[in-house]
Amino acid sequence: GNVTYEGEDRDWMLSLTRNSQSTIDATSLATVDAGGRGFVDGGLWASDLGQRYLEVQRSAITRGVRIRRVFIMDRPDLIDDNGFVGVCDMQRDMGINVRILDSSAIPEVRRSSLFDFIVFDDAISYESTPASSIDGSVRPSIVNTRLELRSARVKNRMERFKDLWEAAHELSR
Repeated sequence: GNVTYEGEDRDWMLSLTRNSQSTIDATSLATVDAGGRGFVDGGLWASDLGQRYLEVQRSAITRGVRIRRVFIMDRPDLIDDNGFVGVCDMQRDMGINVRILDSSAIPEVRRSSLFDFIVFDDAISYESTPASSIDGSVRPSIVNTRLELRSARVKNRMERFKDLWEAAHELSR
């Protein structure tokens, strides 16, 4: 059914990426990925985990894995942030299909239940739950990480990603 780890299990995400055969579809909430400081200073993509994740994604792309990421801008002030634009450019240059979704454009049915998730090969959903950040000064810690294996739940995540992907747009310059 599913497996839960208390905290952030980086090994699951990296191992699933290393072993993906066809697709990786990921959502990224700005409040989680950017933390309180921004995408470059203290954000996921500048961290050791973020750098390792990007490296294994680069390897997956060379194996022919299609990777799509929707950055959900639950902090609209970050859309024009130079650090965010740089993260998008870097990932796009790697071969990741990147789209941006302003929180106001999120389909109503999805708005009340936003969370970070990654669907690997349409078979496993990696889901993380962030803790609330009281002062917003650091990247929120992850309360738990869950691997969802039940096909009905994974299908739900795939449909959720499809809705978000279709509502999102490419970063305009």
